This record gives sequence, C-alpha cells and structure tokens, in this order.
Amino acid sequence: MNKEFREYLELHINELYSLEGKSFKTRIFSSLEKAIPDSTLEITEVFTSDELEQVWKNFDSHTSELGIAPIAEFYGNMVLCLGHERNNFGKVYYFDFDFGCIGLCDSLSEFSAHVQEG
Repeated sequence: MNKEFREYLELHINELYSLEGKSFKTRIFSSLEKAIPDSTLEITEVFTSDELEQVWKNFDSHTSELGIAPIAEFYGNMVLCLGHERNNFGKVYYFDFDFGCIGLCDSLSEFSAHVQEG
C-alpha cells in the first residue's frame, strides 16, 4: 500500500477502532440494502496495524483491481474496505465474495457517523 494511504490510516486509527463491535442496519446505506439480504451487519474486528499487511496480501487478488483495501471484518467474513487510489481515496466500501464490491460513502468520518447513530 502506498505511503499516503498508510498515513491516512494512522490518522484515523482511533476512529476505526471505535467501530469494532458496532452493529448497524443496512438500510443506512441504500446501495448495501439493495445488494445483500442481511438487514444488520456487525463489525467484529478492526484489523491492527500488524495484521493489515497479511490481510491485504490475502485479499489482493480480489481487491487490488478495485483499488480498495480491507480494514475491518464483519460477522460472516465480509470486509469493510477503503479506497486507496487517486480516484477513490478514502471512500468506504463493503466487499463480499458473493455480492462483490459495494460503495457505501465518501469518507470514513461519514461512515462512522452513520454507524454510531445506529
């Protein structure tokens, strides 16, 4: 991952960790509600800095062409991703092997605010 993306993660690490264990209704994000059958998702783990490299390697063949990188896991092995390329930097995505990549919102702060509200 590029240096700019790593710095972005470092700046937002506390915000990321505050999401761990949070559940939210998929209807908060219309794109998600339309694409998956679940009505609620739970963020079960936010990957630590030490885990990120291995997680990125594990998902690389599925996410690199999309310009996204996993940062957290939902119950059921789906992942929350952030865009890391110039055209999608910082945007938030849901990635699932069955349903693909679904754009959620334009920033981690926006995503966090929606999830914190429930």
